[in-house]
Amino acid sequence: MRSLQEAIGRELTWKPRSLLSHTHDLVDPQSGDAEPWATLAWRAGLLMRAPAEAQSGDGIWHFRRRGFFRENVLVFAPDGTTPVATLKRSWRHGTLRFEDGREFTWRREAFWRLSWRFEDANGNAVVRLHWRFSLPRSTARVEFESSAAPVGDLALLACLGWYLVLLSHRRAVAHGAS
Repeated sequence: MRSLQEAIGRELTWKPRSLLSHTHDLVDPQSGDAEPWATLAWRAGLLMRAPAEAQSGDGIWHFRRRGFFRENVLVFAPDGTTPVATLKRSWRHGTLRFEDGREFTWRREAFWRLSWRFEDANGNAVVRLHWRFSLPRSTARVEFESSAAPVGDLALLACLGWYLVLLSHRRAVAHGAS
């Protein structure tokens, strides 16, 4: 996989590999290249409790949900045991805090729009995700803003952002079915 450093200023798209696939690829819809920039794969488990693995040319991470009312998402290093960051969610936003103290804010851009973003400490957008509902499977357009965020952070934020959007969508579907 390629480094997302090359993707700054471009629009990429998260897409499922197939209709029933739990693996999503971050691809460039404008290019004929089939190689994904990143991959998010849900592992076997109970519905939304299942952990996921994200991989890009810039790193590998594992995501796990913890909590119910006060939901957190834990980000682990490739070994799956060393914590890298924790996203603490509240109703309107979340704070991603790395072990070294760096922080990014996760928020929805507007109530009626299906778009989210990670912001740096100054409130500047770093990664934006625009969810597109389509049958049979939804996709998301991803924009990488040219910012001071390190490349490894861009890759992690793009993968974690899609993970959070999918969690939110799955939760809404589960509530609608009950």
